[in-house]
Amino acid sequence: MRELVESSVVESLPGCSDCALQMYCGADPVFHYATQGDLVGHRPTSLFCRRNMAIIRHLFSLLATEDPELYRIFFAWIRERSVQEVAAEVGA
Repeated sequence: MRELVESSVVESLPGCSDCALQMYCGADPVFHYATQGDLVGHRPTSLFCRRNMAIIRHLFSLLATEDPELYRIFFAWIRERSVQEVAAEVGA
C-alpha cells in the first residue's frame, strides 16, 4: 500500500518532479503497472503522460486565444454551472 501511495505523488516521481505541468496532471500507478509492469512507469514512453500533456497544452492554447466564449465555458466548468448561468453572472 505504501508503494502505491508513494507512486501517486507526482512531486517525487522521475520525469514529473521537474515538469512544469505537474500541478495540472497527476499519476496513475495502476495504469502504469498494467501497461508497463511498474507502478511508476517510464514517463517518456507513457501513454498516460503523453495524453495528459497533450490535453493540458491544448487547454492552455485555447486560453491563450482570449476568446470570451471559451472563457465562459471554462468558468462554467470551474464553477460547475451552465454556460448560460455564467453568462448571466457576467452580463454577457
